Amino acid sequence: MTKKRTVLVTAGGTSEPIDNIRSITNTGTGALGSLIADAFAKDPQVGRIIYVHGRGSVLPKTEKAECIEAAYTQRLLETMRKCLIEDKPDAIVHSMAVSDYCVKSVVRSEDVAAVLKKARANKAAQKVRTAALASEELLAASESFDLRDIYNKIPSSAGNPVIFLQPTPKVIPEVKKLSPDSILVGFKLLDDVAHEELISVAKRLMEKNDCDFVLANDYTTVKAGQHTGYLISKDGGIETFVGKPAIAEGIAKAVAAAWK
Repeated sequence: MTKKRTVLVTAGGTSEPIDNIRSITNTGTGALGSLIADAFAKDPQVGRIIYVHGRGSVLPKTEKAECIEAAYTQRLLETMRKCLIEDKPDAIVHSMAVSDYCVKSVVRSEDVAAVLKKARANKAAQKVRTAALASEELLAASESFDLRDIYNKIPSSAGNPVIFLQPTPKVIPEVKKLSPDSILVGFKLLDDVAHEELISVAKRLMEKNDCDFVLANDYTTVKAGQHTGYLISKDGGIETFVGKPAIAEGIAKAVAAAWK
């Protein structure tokens, strides 16, 4: 009996907590990712779909899907690593909108001057000669004034708090490191750029992360209700799909062809 294929689909968007109640998130809903999972479910050679999604994301209809919530980026990274190592998926479609930044600290606006003073003092103690403060020094100093050490929910009496952000860990570079034989479909979303730039940036993503395919799309088409996706393959070919159902079917068909 031929072994059934396993597909890992990430979908929706991550949220990064400001405090225990509030968060920074994005526009990812999982609408396309859920359709991608359902498209793969139609393929008889696919026996299992692992659907890793953000909080409140649209879920697939197929019974083949095992849904795992990963609300924030670090949780997503941990979940992905576990799935890649233990489940060894035959294909990964990374459509999730992952936050580029997470919250390092939240400080009162009147404490910003104190943050700067502490950062400069730390820098002087380390005998760093560069004139400008590095972001790492500012972030480290801001932790001493973090309102979240005092409040689970930052009150309105805190005035106009200032949020210090730091980059989140990148997820897609982990895929081929941990599962080199998997087919990887990456996603690149830009907003209101020239078509040539969109394709160029998507190709750089492909090369950098060893993707087999990249789905390039511009948010202007999403907002207009005519979601257009350009599926770029490693050999340079580009297929154009209009509408989320067509994009989902196109991705599933391309991956199935790559398996054969």
